[in-house]
Amino acid sequence: MSPETRGLPVGLLLGLLALALLGEGVFRLLRRARLLRAADPAEAVGLRILCALASVPWLCLGSDLTGIPITRATLLGSAGLLALAGAGAGRLGKSAFGGTERHGRSANPGPRGAKRPAGSTPPPERTIAAAVTRARTLAVSLARAAWRAPAAALLTLAAASLVLFSLVQVGVFPPREYDALVGYDLVGKILAEEGRIRSSVFTNLDFNAQCVYPPFTATNQGFWYLFHPPIQRLWVPLLAAGFALCFGSWVRRRTASPTAASLAVFLSLLVPELAFHLTVGQTDLPSKAYTALGLFALADRLRGRGRLATAALWLLAASTARSENVLFAAALGAVGAAALRGRRLRALLVPLPSAAFFVLWNLFFVNGLIGYDPGEYFLRSIPLDPGRMLRVFGYAFAVILEPENFGELAWLIGLTVGLWAWGRYGRAARGTRARPADGGEPTGREWESTPAGSRGAAATPRLRGEDLAGTLLLLLAVSFLLYMPFFYLWNERLNPIWTMHFTFKRGFFRFIPGLLAAFVALPPVLALLRRCEEASPAGAEPMESWEARRSRRSR
Repeated sequence: MSPETRGLPVGLLLGLLALALLGEGVFRLLRRARLLRAADPAEAVGLRILCALASVPWLCLGSDLTGIPITRATLLGSAGLLALAGAGAGRLGKSAFGGTERHGRSANPGPRGAKRPAGSTPPPERTIAAAVTRARTLAVSLARAAWRAPAAALLTLAAASLVLFSLVQVGVFPPREYDALVGYDLVGKILAEEGRIRSSVFTNLDFNAQCVYPPFTATNQGFWYLFHPPIQRLWVPLLAAGFALCFGSWVRRRTASPTAASLAVFLSLLVPELAFHLTVGQTDLPSKAYTALGLFALADRLRGRGRLATAALWLLAASTARSENVLFAAALGAVGAAALRGRRLRALLVPLPSAAFFVLWNLFFVNGLIGYDPGEYFLRSIPLDPGRMLRVFGYAFAVILEPENFGELAWLIGLTVGLWAWGRYGRAARGTRARPADGGEPTGREWESTPAGSRGAAATPRLRGEDLAGTLLLLLAVSFLLYMPFFYLWNERLNPIWTMHFTFKRGFFRFIPGLLAAFVALPPVLALLRRCEEASPAGAEPMESWEARRSRRSR
């Protein structure tokens, strides 16, 4: 074995260490800024993975613009500094008794040395024995969760096997997609050799548009070319795992059903075209992950939870993967401005970070510094051609209906919309309403018909009259309508409209998580999935949330 080969495992460990430091530091900083919050351990891990991967293009872009070579030492040093900054920000948020500050309120206020308030949470022990105890407790909790919801456990294992399948594929097969070989994989490989994004690719080769795609894929590919070249697409299974953890946690909180969450995650990885992209490193998988998280964040805000800034943050990360994601940011901002009457201006600012990065990358970096004009692939004026728009929509629907691309997803779209419309307007015509899918307080007409004594004092405000599935379907529909002009404005000489078959096939990934979340949140579907949990051996036992379990153990 050569010395170079013997050093490869060390590079793998260093790369994972750099990502761990990045994820921890960035997550802590964003949590301190009240932009992110993990509701359970699985989501905490997923958010750290996604934050780490989203930070890599910013580190590489900053190093390139400042003239600092992109090396192992540079990336490790930057990750270490961010981890220290995150730790410092976390300490600033500590109260006198070790509790963390949540949403601007100190958990245990009081002067240092004062008596601990009754019922407050003591600071966690930071010893090896305590860590072992927490690990044992987590294992027991997982076993109990599997006992309570065996169907959810099986679906979770199935989803995990697909992520493992992704890891094996990227470790065995080299890059083989045309767009990667002539574009972002080439840029990432030379980035690792020369230590900069603006490498000799742009001066010595006749490069094409794939080389100037936004930097997420190229820089994450270059990151692993630096640390562990045999698995240069290791970021693909990491991204899939991180998004699966966050997606599952979000659906589980909104539906109060682990089976619904596991089913949504499993189906999101099972779509034929999407499963294929788990084996290749392209721009569409990160676009799907971060755009879907932005959509979920805005859906939360429309229902009285979360912040608009969180949606803007995820959409900014999506824009570092594909430039057209700025259209999704504009669509979600428009819906927010129309629905949030008191915060219309703030909602209109949601697409601002994505638009700023669009200008930074395409106009300043690509056009100004590299000297390549990506605008030549689009029309310079907007023609009024209804026939052209009909062709665009026709090609889009044809792609969705192809079973080899998305399986039976087209049937699922019709079923979801049909069941939602029947449930909303059919029941409304009879003057009855079901409770929301997330098990929360009633809304709209439901609230008016609910006895006053059963409402509770801690009701959370929501978009009046909207249920979870309806909110998601609205956001998806508006996003779809604003996504179509991207193809309508293609330059037919360089980009014939029929070629959108390949681009839209991958672009439709962004809609799949929201569609599946809407499907499992439908009352008849959710009732069926909950029957699986009621039929389990522990179906009669009440499920205890992670927050309640942690609070009980700390007392």
